Amino acid sequence: MAQPMPNFVFEDGTLREFTPEDLERLTETVNRVLARMQAAGAVIVTASVDEVS
Repeated sequence: MAQPMPNFVFEDGTLREFTPEDLERLTETVNRVLARMQAAGAVIVTASVDEVS
């Protein structure tokens, strides 16, 4: 199986590899936003793709 490509983020004028801490921070932010939207009555629909051929 092929290795996944690294993800990069441009932050403070520097391009660097996306870290597990970045993912954790992003996940927490998204969860807070989703909670606020749901509290405001928004209907949230999501989908995921496990594998792309």
